[in-house]
Amino acid sequence: MKKGLVVLFASLMFFCMSCDSLLDTGNTAEVSSNTEWSGSFDGRTVSGSGNQSIELGNDKIICVVVQKQTNSGYLQVELDGNKKRTTAAYGVVSVCND
Repeated sequence: MKKGLVVLFASLMFFCMSCDSLLDTGNTAEVSSNTEWSGSFDGRTVSGSGNQSIELGNDKIICVVVQKQTNSGYLQVELDGNKKRTTAAYGVVSVCND
């Protein structure tokens, strides 16, 4: 009986750990801007304007580098609580989730 309970408990623990990894949707970079921008998000180039959420992978360390495509306006990028902002002409923002 005890051996059966141990096997059941171990199986449930494995199942629960598997569920967590399946439910993990990865990281998200939040871009806030009033201008056009372009950047590298976890090795993928994305261009846009205004505000946008960009889904990233599940890597432990992810960095994004985004540049304004204009000389005016602002660009802010947030990743895992780390937030960087620029108002510089053609300014660049670099953020990692470390």
